[in-house]
Amino acid sequence: MSNYIGLNVGGKIYRTSRTTLTSTPGSFFNLILNGGIPSAQDEQGNYLIDRDGDIFRHILNYLRSKKLVLPEGFNELHLLACEADFFQLETLKEEVLSVLGIHQIIGLNVGGKIYQTTRETLLRAPQGYLAAIVSEKGLNMARDKDGNFAIDRDGELFRYILNFLREGALILPKSWNDFNLLLNEAAFFGIPVIREHVTSLMNFGETDEENAGENGHQPVSFFHLYHWHGRFLTYHTSHNRRRLEDLFSFKMKSCKYVESTFGVHVLSFTLDEWLTDESLEWFYPNSSGHKCRKILDYPKSEQDIIAMLQFGKYSIIRSINFGEESTKYEFAF
Repeated sequence: MSNYIGLNVGGKIYRTSRTTLTSTPGSFFNLILNGGIPSAQDEQGNYLIDRDGDIFRHILNYLRSKKLVLPEGFNELHLLACEADFFQLETLKEEVLSVLGIHQIIGLNVGGKIYQTTRETLLRAPQGYLAAIVSEKGLNMARDKDGNFAIDRDGELFRYILNFLREGALILPKSWNDFNLLLNEAAFFGIPVIREHVTSLMNFGETDEENAGENGHQPVSFFHLYHWHGRFLTYHTSHNRRRLEDLFSFKMKSCKYVESTFGVHVLSFTLDEWLTDESLEWFYPNSSGHKCRKILDYPKSEQDIIAMLQFGKYSIIRSINFGEESTKYEFAF
């Protein structure tokens, strides 16, 4: 019995080993090679399989490596899932459906307002209400006539919930005063990190009013640092944006500043992995606002950034663990 098998799949010829084809117990190939399924052969003795010959390349590569590796721009995932189902390759089918799910567009009808987002975004709060929508629990949830999931909540406030899941930052208008309503929505959707940020912003607003001077503002040196799905986020509760920029003065990737309610500044960034073995000339502001200089290694992780801040005499007030993706640290000078 030859160890190499010829396959004629939709007119395309493939050759591979019997070991590769039978590596998944119970698959179509086990059945065909063991006589469980009758099969015709062409003139060269190749097994005739009336399926998509081009897609079969990815089926065979998966059997060889046990990894789903697809070319950039591949857009036939639905067809590949169908072929995996036909060949009774359940593990491959699950992987393809998982990839499909990440890019799947989800429609939400929240209090009459329509939103569209991705499955990946909704899963960023894995224990929350929205993650349940894209799990098996969502199969029995009500939908509107267009197939959007119907959620009987405040449609106007939901934009801030959804934008937080997208950005990792709570971006609110400067004149915002609906904190209690937003707290209620965050509690319903099961996103505790939003509740913590709302609470901090409320406390900052009260402190700001108490300490307001002639110009109506008293800077408070207090900020949050946390990691959110591959990005670092800092909330700086000070009206002095330059203080935040000076503190995080090292080179970053995809750095973005946003101003939120009460003049709170949000910095979103990723570290530059190409610089992790290099030294860093770090300038940081002291309590008097003067710049200090220190040579450090470029930070590789969240803990490295925390160590830098502690060196600069910033103290952790508390840390709150929100699960695998996020621990929020509150600092003050």
